Amino acid sequence: VEMPHPPNMRRAAQGPALGLDSNPDLVRFLGGLLGKEKVSAEAMLKDLGRYWQFREIWVKKYPCCFYNHRYIDGLLDITRKYEAAAPNNPHALHMPTHIYTRLGDWDGVIRGNLRAADAALGYPAGDHGEFIWDEFPHAIEYLVYAYLQKGDTANATAQLERLRGTERLEPTFKTAFHLASTQARYALERRDWREAAAIVPRQPASLAWDRYPWAEAISQFARGLGAAHLGKLDEAQTAGARLEELEATARNSGEELFGRNIGVLR
Repeated sequence: VEMPHPPNMRRAAQGPALGLDSNPDLVRFLGGLLGKEKVSAEAMLKDLGRYWQFREIWVKKYPCCFYNHRYIDGLLDITRKYEAAAPNNPHALHMPTHIYTRLGDWDGVIRGNLRAADAALGYPAGDHGEFIWDEFPHAIEYLVYAYLQKGDTANATAQLERLRGTERLEPTFKTAFHLASTQARYALERRDWREAAAIVPRQPASLAWDRYPWAEAISQFARGLGAAHLGKLDEAQTAGARLEELEATARNSGEELFGRNIGVLR
């Protein structure tokens, strides 16, 4: 919805007032586009909102000012060129997929994390190279999520089983988090409430779960949500009580961010 020029400029003046424009000085922004002599703050604000007219209806590629779209496209082009040239390092191969995830480019997420997961297997972790680097479960979670968004349950299942079947995973927070969150995501994204309710937290027992309250909280949340959907309110309340304990543990240990994240789950 637009108003005809010049009132469309008046409509644009509302954006900064509502915090909807990335440029805090709309007059300077428009002056740079149209020429300073054509832009007047007084004219922009005169008769603000008095009348409206449908000009055209369309959907923008990105939820921001149209003039910023070309910059975003340019950055995406750089990202794709980087992806093609990235070294065979799991973190380097994985990072562009953070951007692809937010764009819903699931093929890009899958492409990058298949490479990242394979690369991680080539970089042993631990003082003596005795562990699989925790970049491996990190990449696997992105793969499971991307396949589920495409409705490809078979490949999501295969990646989950690949993670479960990999021995000697590096015993870190990242590993604990992704083991818990991938299992929870797999059940919840498919709305399989029985599977969610049957999740056993703190697995495998070989990890130091007392050090990772946020990771355990992911399992407790999925378990509680599944139980609630099945009408098993006692089990749901038990999971909720455990979340409260985990939140307190995180906050008391100085992990305020993790405590807030657990609070969101409660």
